[in-house]
Amino acid sequence: MYRVHGISHTRSTPLRGSIPIQTCMDPPLDIPSVLAVDLVGHDGGQAVGDFGWTLTVTDRSTGWTEAVAVRTKAETYMVAALESCLHRYPGQGISLHADNGTEFKHGHLVRFCHTRGITLTRSRPYHKNDNCYVESKNWTLVRRCQGYRRFEEEGQLADLRQLEILLTQRANMLQPSIALLEKVRTGSRIQKRYHAPLTPLQRLLQAPQVSNHGKTRLLHQLNTVDPLSLQKDIGILQARLLGKTRQDISAGAVTRRSISL
Repeated sequence: MYRVHGISHTRSTPLRGSIPIQTCMDPPLDIPSVLAVDLVGHDGGQAVGDFGWTLTVTDRSTGWTEAVAVRTKAETYMVAALESCLHRYPGQGISLHADNGTEFKHGHLVRFCHTRGITLTRSRPYHKNDNCYVESKNWTLVRRCQGYRRFEEEGQLADLRQLEILLTQRANMLQPSIALLEKVRTGSRIQKRYHAPLTPLQRLLQAPQVSNHGKTRLLHQLNTVDPLSLQKDIGILQARLLGKTRQDISAGAVTRRSISL
């Protein structure tokens, strides 16, 4: 049976030569506000005409993620979406890492980063590990929750924007995740050690770089979240977008949990 899968939309651009490369082997800046950005296309397997996209921005240190749907990957839409994500992000971005796509290598974005004092870097061609932090969020927050269908109508994009706000809110405040502490090579084997599971919000609260005022805002946001209502609203929007009933989506979630256990 034919199944729709994602395809690569990345294209080269001459401007990339002026943007420095940062690889997965470079020593990471293990502090908040070091951000990674990527784009996911909702083309339904046919990259023709105009269709929706999701811009994903992830804090590499804490895992805090923001996402917003855009109509096309035109420069003005991309910069506006990035500005929206940075406005919702509780920290102050100091660097931004992207891949080699033309949507991230244009004058608008370069000027946007320059005026805000943000360092812009890029990955090596065909090396997804250079941007692995946001690539993992593309799966957990976009593909796994929204699938591979085509979204091109304005009503669909409006639902997609609302759904992504709720999904990132759930992931940032309620879902613990592990973070790599160190890798030790012993002969041909690599042993990995991880930090204790924490939510991105908890990691921000522990970070000395975050001001007391910022931590107070985060705690206020957490106190306003109702997990049951949040999950209910997510199910309604997923059912509307994916053409399924809420019972189908709930059954799928139970199956995934059973497999993971």
